[in-house]
Amino acid sequence: SDWSHWGFIAEELAEIDPRMVVFEEQEDGTLEPESVNYELFVVHLVNVAQKQKARIDDLEARLAALEAKI
Repeated sequence: SDWSHWGFIAEELAEIDPRMVVFEEQEDGTLEPESVNYELFVVHLVNVAQKQKARIDDLEARLAALEAKI
């Protein structure tokens, strides 16, 4: 087709972190995942990037130390 949508499945994301999902109340009072709060991803992505940077910095320091021994 000429167009498509990319995204996460609200039901699957709700199992990982329900705070990232908009729920709709059903007639029987239960809540069903309706959509994803994509604007909340930025906070999570920054956290992941910070952890990866720290890990990369650690690995680079370890590699430099090993290379210095050669």
